Amino acid sequence: MKTIVKILIVAFAFSLSYYANAQKPESVNVDKKNNIKHVEFTKKDLKKIYFLATYNFYNDKFGEALPIFQKLLKNDPANSNLCYYIGVCYYHTNNFNASKEYLTIASKNTSKNYKDNVFEKNAPQQVFSYLELIKNIELKN
Repeated sequence: MKTIVKILIVAFAFSLSYYANAQKPESVNVDKKNNIKHVEFTKKDLKKIYFLATYNFYNDKFGEALPIFQKLLKNDPANSNLCYYIGVCYYHTNNFNASKEYLTIASKNTSKNYKDNVFEKNAPQQVFSYLELIKNIELKN
C-alpha cells in the first residue's frame, strides 16, 4: 500500500511540472488579496477565476489559492473537484482536520477520466492518496 501511495504522489508531482510555467491571467475581477468581488460568474469570468486559483495552486501558493477555491465552491457547492482542491490546500497549510473534511466529500465523486478544467465536477483519484497521508499523520499523533 505504501508503494502505491508513493507512486501516486510521484505521478501527481510529475503532472504538476506541466503547470509550473503557466502564464498568469491578464485580468480577473479580484482585489489584491484575491477576494472575488462577485459571486455570479459568466463562463468567461469563471474560467479566468478558476485559472487564477489553479495557477496559484500549481505554483505552491496554497494560501492564495484557498480563498479563491472557496468562493468558487460557494457558486457550485456540489463540485467535488473544488472540494478536492480546497482539501489539498488545507493539507499543504497543515490544517489536516479541514483537509480531511473536504477530501472526504470529494472522494464520494471521483473520476478515472478526470480532466483538470473549469467544468470538471468530479475529483481526481489522487484524493485517496491525500486521505491516506492524513490517516498516517493521525496514526503518528
